Amino acid sequence: MNIPQDFYSTALLLAAAISLWHAVTVWRRPTTITRSITAFLLGMVWWCVTYALHWSPMPRPYPSFWLEATYVGVVTIPTAFFAFTLRYTGRDAWFTRRWLILFPIEPTLTLLLLWTDRYHGLFFGGLPRDGNPLFNGGPWFWVNVIYSYGLMLISVILLAQAYRRATHIYKGQARVILTGALLPWAVNALMFAGFDPLPGLDLTPIAFTLTGLAFAIGARNYRLLDIIPVARDTLIEKMTDGVIVLDAQDRLVDINPTGQWMLRAGGHPPIGQPIEPLLAHWQNLVERFREIREGQFEVQIAENPALFVDLLIAPLHDGAGFYTGRLLVLRDISRLKHTEQKMRQANAELLDRIDQIEQLRTQLQEQALRDGLTGLYNRRCLEETLARELSHAESQGVHLPLLMLDIDHFKDFNDTHGHGAGDLILQHLAGLLEETTQAGEIACRYGGEEFVVVMPGAGIEQAAQRGEELRRSLEKRPVVHRDTHLRITISAGVAVYPIHASTASELLHCADQALYAAKHRGRNQVVVHE
Repeated sequence: MNIPQDFYSTALLLAAAISLWHAVTVWRRPTTITRSITAFLLGMVWWCVTYALHWSPMPRPYPSFWLEATYVGVVTIPTAFFAFTLRYTGRDAWFTRRWLILFPIEPTLTLLLLWTDRYHGLFFGGLPRDGNPLFNGGPWFWVNVIYSYGLMLISVILLAQAYRRATHIYKGQARVILTGALLPWAVNALMFAGFDPLPGLDLTPIAFTLTGLAFAIGARNYRLLDIIPVARDTLIEKMTDGVIVLDAQDRLVDINPTGQWMLRAGGHPPIGQPIEPLLAHWQNLVERFREIREGQFEVQIAENPALFVDLLIAPLHDGAGFYTGRLLVLRDISRLKHTEQKMRQANAELLDRIDQIEQLRTQLQEQALRDGLTGLYNRRCLEETLARELSHAESQGVHLPLLMLDIDHFKDFNDTHGHGAGDLILQHLAGLLEETTQAGEIACRYGGEEFVVVMPGAGIEQAAQRGEELRRSLEKRPVVHRDTHLRITISAGVAVYPIHASTASELLHCADQALYAAKHRGRNQVVVHE
């Protein structure tokens, strides 16, 4: 039969167009097998297009150029199909770095030896390059044939095992894919047997195009790109998560043992029956999620003992986008919920402990700034406060009076009545200062029997009047020590920033000079620095 070569080209280009359309369709539906199927289909596109150009009058650098170009697709297809088979049958452990490096070695060597054959003759073995590439070639040609068909044979064996193990909706998937894998073998067997309806034409790319068509049928009719039976015996059956598959009418399609245990459903699962009887004890669960096709929720499906699950609901669609059912995944999060409860309790205790520590830190900070005997602020606090208040007074343009007090004849009290009486007198004066100190003012024990009161914003007259009031109050309130009324008096000096001084040390010095003047003038009086 004499068939025009342009018929060959047209048939091959049509096969390429079909493969390209399938490749685009698959790429839009990303799954774990998307890349391998797409690589397989694109390899088919390349093989068919270049082989069509070989049969066309298209110009070429040398007679076998387009024939050699087909080998980019020839070496891609078996590897891509093998990768798809491993993914589909759940053998993802093969996809290690070591195997990913080994897989491209033979295809790469084949292309290098093909394109450099004129120097060594390993690929064509001295035969004409424009002959039929399926039945003619040198040593490496047959190495490539054995390698490629070896991968296809392993793929067929793995798919046959998957078909034998498949259950329910996966049976149709495996059958269609296995049929597609056997088509190239059948076509080549017929060609070896002498059946050659298209003389001179290698029908292998046409056969592989039918394999791609099998992928499309599997994707459309058996949800190949939606549900993949990845080692169901070890994955689904032994999963610690409960898995339930429902069809569009909420009939049970599949359920694993963990799902049965979570739902407290014993016996054989009622495959093909409505899901409601399986959830008879959890009617609230049925009512709540009857119309929900997609979502994620935390629910409690048992009370004694409490069983909390994270429920994931995902819709299932066929190749045309029609809704076909739901996938329910139940993950036991009871331990997590109990852990969260313990963590909340531990967190509350931690916050309480932090609060206690903060209170202790505040107390320690206060203690570091206060005098241990009188409870007033100490000299360190006075130095920090005075510097801050002077800066504020300077920026605001206001006065800052400082009142320095000293107990008259304090040493005589200690010598006569003992240090216990002296401490009592100091505490008595400190209590009076705390009673009379106004908001914003700071009373400090400066050292020994000397005390300082800082009065931000007050004037000279106010400061002197405050000192006089303190002197009179103390004079009228004797200290009782061992049934003895000790009458004490104080001398005080007043200095004001910026009238008398411009720095903290100068202000203290001026107040001290005024205090010394009060002592010199007879004690028990208030003197303003001149």
